[in-house]
Amino acid sequence: MRDGEDDDLPIINHKIVDIKGDSKAGAIVVINDGHDTLTGTTNRFGVCHTHPTHLGSWDLKVILPGYLPLNQTIVLVDSITCRVDTLLVP
Repeated sequence: MRDGEDDDLPIINHKIVDIKGDSKAGAIVVINDGHDTLTGTTNRFGVCHTHPTHLGSWDLKVILPGYLPLNQTIVLVDSITCRVDTLLVP
């Protein structure tokens, strides 16, 4: 929702932690659907938000120096706010 109105677009809340459960600041989060690329950087709580432009499949990549990069596909099927929890491995 933006300005109290439902705009029918999803919001993804990304939470990035390490294997100890510690939040990871500075992780780069990228989502791409083959046409649009959206990026964000996690804050001190390990959180960032992306606002996909449509429903469907998006490739998710999380990059943080010292950790293996994470690549996965997420499929958005409704215009809801969803949370993606990501565990990074050194």
